[in-house]
Amino acid sequence: MDPESFNPPKKKARRYPFGKNNRELQIEIQTEEAARLQKEKPNTAVYNWKFKNSSLEGEGDASLSETFQMVLPDGSHGLKNYIESMLAQKKGRIVAVELGGIGSRLFAGFSERFIGRSLAISLTDYRTESERKSDSGRAHDVIAGDLFKEQTQKQALKWAGDDGVDLLFERLLGGIGFIPNEPYILIELLNKWYGALNDGGLMFIQVPTNLDPLMGEWLKECAPFASDVEIQYSRGFVDGNPMDASALRIRKRAGASKKVPQLPLLHPRVVKKISEDIR
Repeated sequence: MDPESFNPPKKKARRYPFGKNNRELQIEIQTEEAARLQKEKPNTAVYNWKFKNSSLEGEGDASLSETFQMVLPDGSHGLKNYIESMLAQKKGRIVAVELGGIGSRLFAGFSERFIGRSLAISLTDYRTESERKSDSGRAHDVIAGDLFKEQTQKQALKWAGDDGVDLLFERLLGGIGFIPNEPYILIELLNKWYGALNDGGLMFIQVPTNLDPLMGEWLKECAPFASDVEIQYSRGFVDGNPMDASALRIRKRAGASKKVPQLPLLHPRVVKKISEDIR
C-alpha cells in the first residue's frame, strides 16, 4: 500500500469528554472559573445573573416560577400554591435549600412561617446588611462557596443534619454554562441532595441545555421507579433565559428513600453513543 494514499480513520468527535484526564480537565476549568467569579465585586444595580436575588414569583423578575411553572402538574395554580399544598403537613418545620442563589427573596416569598429554616449556597454572599438582618429573623443562612466542591457540600449537608431537606431549588441561569461539560457531575450532585431529601420532598432543577440529548435515555432509566419517584421534565433552549431553560421536577413519594435510595446513572456506553451521534 502506498503510504501517501493511506488515510487512517479519524476519531469521532464527541460532545462529552471521555477518559479520566478529559473529565478532570472539565472539572478543573469549572473550578478555576468559579474562583474567578468569587473575586468579582457585586453590582446589583444592573441585571446580572451572578448577583441576582431572584424571587419566588413575579413576572419579568427572573423569578423561579418563570423557570419551573412548565414542570408543574396540571391544575397546580402556580409554583407557590403547588409547593405549599404538597408540603402543608410540615408547615413551620420545612427545611429548604437553594443551590446557586442567595435565597433571600425566594424563601421570603412563601407564606409567613411556612419555611422553618432555609439555606442558600452562592459563590459570594452579596447581601446587604439590611438583607442579612431580615434573613436572620427568618432563620435563613448563606454559605459562600462552590456548590460542586466536596467541602461546600459537606458543610451544607451538616447544616441540614438529621432533619434532612424538604424543598430544594437549583437554578443557575447563565451561570449554568460554568457547570463542567461532564454528564455525571450534575447527576452526582443531584444524587447527593436526593439522598438528603425527605419522603414527600420536592426538588426543582435547571438542567444545562447541553445535557438535553441525554435526558430522554435517563428518563427511561427512571421509568421503573415512577410509583415511588415522580419526575417531570421540560426541554428548553436557552440556559440564561428564565422562561426558556430546561427544567426538572422531582417528588419523592412516601417510602421512596428505602425503595429508591439513589437515582440511576446512564451507562457510559449509552453516553458515548449519544455523544457521537450528536457531534
